[in-house]
Amino acid sequence: QFACGLESRVQGETDVFGQVKNAFRELQETKLELAQSLRGYFSAWLEDTKEIRSQFLQGIGGNNYGALSRRLLNPQSTDSVVVLGAGQISKTVAPYFAEFNLKVWNRSPERLVELKQQMARKHNTFVPLLGEDELTEALATATIVILATPADITLPSSVMSAISKSARILHLGGEFKHCLSLTDLFEIDREQAKVREKQVTQALDACHERALLRSLSKSIHIS
Repeated sequence: QFACGLESRVQGETDVFGQVKNAFRELQETKLELAQSLRGYFSAWLEDTKEIRSQFLQGIGGNNYGALSRRLLNPQSTDSVVVLGAGQISKTVAPYFAEFNLKVWNRSPERLVELKQQMARKHNTFVPLLGEDELTEALATATIVILATPADITLPSSVMSAISKSARILHLGGEFKHCLSLTDLFEIDREQAKVREKQVTQALDACHERALLRSLSKSIHIS
């Protein structure tokens, strides 16, 4: 249920699936023995999650932060977008704004390269901002600014003051004054709740059925 996004505030969202897969990769790098002991469980979990998502949670609309952010901000062809951060959330959000003169900044240049490679697979691109000077210059003309940095990351005051007063700001790391936030995304998501209700119910039933089958046998194909 957790990996399928059924326990998330945005039910059926796709971001948590990638986050948990990344967590297991990190476990393999830091605690190999523990990861090996959990590998069989992880493989079964991965198989079940993919199957349940493909059967019941496809096309439910706005089921990730990128889709919700685009709907909330409603960008126009003349907009200029700056995304701060190139982590997991940015990987979801940035592709939805690639057509709007997109620029991305991150403290780690390696993360920018990784994001650029991922987006290139779907023929999307952005302009990387490689220093604070480039960032403040971009923020001065940006009409949309998306902060995809964790809540505990404090950006330099010079960066924050560079944001144009007319820019629409969305902070995906917490609640801040004068910014749209996750609360606003969840409000947008609630509007779509009835549309998804039936599919989510079916997915929950499938999770319970799959858990029962796994408890009865190593094989999930039981008549």
